[in-house]
Amino acid sequence: DNKTSELEKILRESKIISKAVNKARDMVNTPPADFYPKIMAKKAKKIAEELELDVKVEGEKFLEENGMNAMLSVGRASVHESQLIHLTYKPQNPQAKIVLVGKGLTYDSGGLSLKPADFMVTMKADKSGGCAVLSTLWAVAKLNLPFEVHGIVGAVENMIGGNAYKPDDILKASNGKTIEVTNTDAEGRLVLADCLCYAQKNIEDIDYIFDLATLTGASIGAFGGYTTAVLGYSEKLKKKISKASKKSGELVGFLPFNEYLENKLESQIADFKN
Repeated sequence: DNKTSELEKILRESKIISKAVNKARDMVNTPPADFYPKIMAKKAKKIAEELELDVKVEGEKFLEENGMNAMLSVGRASVHESQLIHLTYKPQNPQAKIVLVGKGLTYDSGGLSLKPADFMVTMKADKSGGCAVLSTLWAVAKLNLPFEVHGIVGAVENMIGGNAYKPDDILKASNGKTIEVTNTDAEGRLVLADCLCYAQKNIEDIDYIFDLATLTGASIGAFGGYTTAVLGYSEKLKKKISKASKKSGELVGFLPFNEYLENKLESQIADFKN
């Protein structure tokens, strides 16, 4: 009867979502020696193969040719080549076009602005945003949702070495903006900056762009360990996120994102500081 089929539908959906959550957790918890940018790209290809999604993976030559120097610089000192991953799920007659951009720092030592030893433990989890994006694409395709969804991940390892990018460097992002580096441990935003530009340049008529990141420990200071910090300008969208949060039981809190904060970015020698 109807009741049974409705319950079966809910059960099926719940199982897919739970599986996707566990997929993300397994990726996040994989040690960095076993999960570097090329492995992340491999995972994306596997998801694409399983669900017949389009996938594009680009290496450092592409980053260089496309002026994605912010992302390129972060991964420069690693023995592992940085990878730009682009997964696409396209149903027929989609109701909206959504882009998810994920921070995929497969390990973050802090770079030359080295993290204290205690803070470096757990930094295999700096790829959580990217893992969430890959798992979400898997779930979206499994659930046959009526939205076109693009998942873009900047998979990079932030390490130290003779060719590491440095505090005092000025990097030129792919949109031509210059960035003064004051701290190499503020690297996720550099990777995301180029990935966000890539999305805007390469995908037409986007309705929503969300980026997912483990961007700052300060959000744990503000909200504790169980609440996702949300920043954004659109009040309408923040209301939707709040509603979705209550419905799903995934807690969110909102951080200020206002014009008073903008002068914190001012640089004497570049368009802004990182």
